[in-house]
Amino acid sequence: HGAAMSPYKERVAHGLLGASLVPGMTSLVSPQVVGRNVPEAYLLGFEISYRGAIMILDTIKIKWRITEKADDPAQNGFGIIKTAIQVVNQEEKAVYEGTLSTKVRKEAAKNEKLSLKPGKPWEYKEFVWEPEKFYYMEDFIIGEGQMSCGRTITEADIVNFCGLTGDYNPLYVDVLSAKESTFGERIAPPMLPWTVGMGLLMRDGDLLRTKVAPEAATWAGHLGDGASFHAPVKIGDTIRVLSRMESSRASKSKPKLGIMRMGLQIINQRDEVVQEGYIMLTRGTKAEG
Repeated sequence: HGAAMSPYKERVAHGLLGASLVPGMTSLVSPQVVGRNVPEAYLLGFEISYRGAIMILDTIKIKWRITEKADDPAQNGFGIIKTAIQVVNQEEKAVYEGTLSTKVRKEAAKNEKLSLKPGKPWEYKEFVWEPEKFYYMEDFIIGEGQMSCGRTITEADIVNFCGLTGDYNPLYVDVLSAKESTFGERIAPPMLPWTVGMGLLMRDGDLLRTKVAPEAATWAGHLGDGASFHAPVKIGDTIRVLSRMESSRASKSKPKLGIMRMGLQIINQRDEVVQEGYIMLTRGTKAEG
């Protein structure tokens, strides 16, 4: 019933489901783009804008092209490849657009090992949720946030996620190959912890549980996601998600529409930030007219 009241009039696929299919489907026909079977390569991040929705029974394809090659400022001998992607449906309509970033070793540095460095958690002021209050964009305070409960990443998570996305990178599924890698063991596909983090945010995040005023309900939506993958998540790691309001503004063309950016950090049991990024949301404003 709720989906029938939405602009799409029916259920749609979660945005991150389609986003997770991007590296998986790309790896099947163009594995070098996401570093599959490329020594000392690592999927470093993504950005996705949701131009439309993937509907049940839609058939999608991924279009891609290399748009940029640059030195990696964090490690000599490595470069960062940026790949523009489009997710198109059976009508050749682009429903998602974005970029993948992959860290790759240069030929001249063939003996160098991949190095990744986790970050540090943000400071934030605890958000206090008022369950009966209607929240407009102006009611969200920059710098307020929350920490979720934990979730341990298991082998079953990795197996199921690889099966869903089609991404069978040896780093994720091949014990012997992963043992010989820089990591020394299998790691989770980077999109898996980010997706789990989004689930933790939806489960525990009061910021997303806030009530939307009836007249502003049509302005509540999800515009896009982006993340940088600082360090790997391994089997047995326990992750939490820290969410924090980063910015908000009224739309220039639609004064009743507010655009908000919520920052997210995926933090492991050692208080290391292994992933960091954002989601873009819309919410009605208090503007009149």
